[in-house]
Amino acid sequence: MIALSALFALSVRRLLMDFMSLIALVAVVTLVVLATLSQPVLAQTDTADTPNTPVVTNQQNAVTANENLKIGFVNIRQLLAQAPQLEQIRVSLAREFEAENQQLIQLQSDIATLNQRYDSIEAEQSNELLRLQQLIAEKQRELNRVRQLLQDEYSLRRNEALNQLQTLIVQMVARVSQDKNLDIVLNNTGVVYVSNRIDITPDVMAYLSEQSLD
Repeated sequence: MIALSALFALSVRRLLMDFMSLIALVAVVTLVVLATLSQPVLAQTDTADTPNTPVVTNQQNAVTANENLKIGFVNIRQLLAQAPQLEQIRVSLAREFEAENQQLIQLQSDIATLNQRYDSIEAEQSNELLRLQQLIAEKQRELNRVRQLLQDEYSLRRNEALNQLQTLIVQMVARVSQDKNLDIVLNNTGVVYVSNRIDITPDVMAYLSEQSLD
């Protein structure tokens, strides 16, 4: 029997790696922006023209910007691994491909029965042995064809569902960020420490629990 659950688990891990690679790039860009805001830059002034004008440096502007900046954190890896929609996807796919999976089980059972008959026949019955060999080979080819077709169709539908989940997670992160008026949201790629005070992962998971994939 084809292990559809194993295929599903493997696909989730692959999606997680792909998504984490994407958000790693976003994290690098975000950290560069934050670093730029924190770096002091001396303002260029013409003291001859404006001898008594107070100078507001870029460093002072950066300090003000940092004070007003609201930063959040979200654990994307946790969301992808624990999203309640994963069980919905797994059950839906199992139901959708139940007929094809049962066909595989039946073909495997037929081949096992034919092999038992083949082993029980005396060597003198060469014609019957040859007939069984041909029948077993035909059944095996049919099994391979059905298995490959099922794997291809299952992978296609599974990827569609997981991409839909990925989009939903991004939408929920944006929703929580807007609720909390956050300017920047970091993720667990490249972050070595985060305070629970700015961790919005539980809030995003709560929103996810209220959603259903159509």
